[in-house]
Amino acid sequence: MPVAGGSYHYVNRALGSFFGNIVGWGMWTGLMFASAFYMIGFGQYLVDPVPFLDGRVLIISFGLFGLLALVGINYFGTEESSKAQNLMIGAEVIVIIIFMAVSVFFVDLDNLRPFAPAGPSGIIATTGIIFVTFLGFEIIATVAEEIKNPGWTIPVTMILSVVAVTLLYAMVMIVATGVIPFQELAGSLVPVSDVAMVSMGAMGVVAIVATAAVAAISSANLSVLSAARVVYAMGRDHLVSDWMNATHRRFGTPHRAVLATGGVTAGLVLAGLRIEDIIGLLAEVASFSFLISYMLVHVAVIVIRRA
Repeated sequence: MPVAGGSYHYVNRALGSFFGNIVGWGMWTGLMFASAFYMIGFGQYLVDPVPFLDGRVLIISFGLFGLLALVGINYFGTEESSKAQNLMIGAEVIVIIIFMAVSVFFVDLDNLRPFAPAGPSGIIATTGIIFVTFLGFEIIATVAEEIKNPGWTIPVTMILSVVAVTLLYAMVMIVATGVIPFQELAGSLVPVSDVAMVSMGAMGVVAIVATAAVAAISSANLSVLSAARVVYAMGRDHLVSDWMNATHRRFGTPHRAVLATGGVTAGLVLAGLRIEDIIGLLAEVASFSFLISYMLVHVAVIVIRRA
């Protein structure tokens, strides 16, 4: 379905506006919570490694500044947002591959025994929390209206993104826990940079921290881009104010939806002044919202096929 909205659009067409409302609001709020989570992380990665920088206000300030830049990019054009995204993702992948290629020589196999110390239940519990980091594969469909040849491009990019990210994620975790025991990594806010210090030295830490900051802001960029398309589609279907269902005369972007998304996300970032209380909540709410949405998408697939 080459229109904006992704999962919201599928469920709204298959199951009706009641379930469409659930998925639409769930996706919009989930993406905004995810964006706030990423931007606070962006601020932490800039502030925490620098000895003379400290304070929650500074972390939030960096997060808000980064968010403002993303809202501006998405306001002025989807193509500009796409170019920035490609540049950031390319840089991230290169650094990750270099990190793994160097760190694998420092792996101690004894650190990987037992391989899953908490058993299957530990793996399942962790999956539910970190699910927010895998949202990108589904978000591709929310911008279907602006993708060339969507019938081929969307499924191929979804499959490639799931496979590539899962493999990279698993390999990084294996290498990291092989270099430093998981008990030590558990207490660190920047575990991968700790591993980089062992395998690559100070320069490696700088590269990893910079990459983590870029990863946070690129993830937030994707979330802002997609969240705006979801609420724009809801405005088109009259599930929210028609004010959202507008595109900029010059830039062709859903500018009102972008501004509304940015404004609410900024409020969530400001709530992060109590970082210890809010940052875990942001990730959990985002993950839960999307798990509910995906459950309804699975039902929608059955309904659409039978219809």
